[in-house]
Amino acid sequence: MANRAEKIKTKIQDAIKAAPDVKAGNYISVSAKHDGPPVFGKYHIELSGRAGSDKEKVKIEEIAKSLAEGMEIVSYVRTGRAGG
Repeated sequence: MANRAEKIKTKIQDAIKAAPDVKAGNYISVSAKHDGPPVFGKYHIELSGRAGSDKEKVKIEEIAKSLAEGMEIVSYVRTGRAGG
């Protein structure tokens, strides 16, 4: 299962980087995280970082959901400038 989660993470990461609607200056991290005990837990995908606008944030989340293959997406993406 970890291998599947890592593959999905990589697909999402690559798609966000390649998306024409998402500017290159956005710093988005995509992680495959595991909940629960090693054998019985499940994986989810976490998005974190900063998007340049609400529109870009929505686009990033849409990309992730479209490639998640049923895996839960948890988004901690913020908008705006750092420190402000």
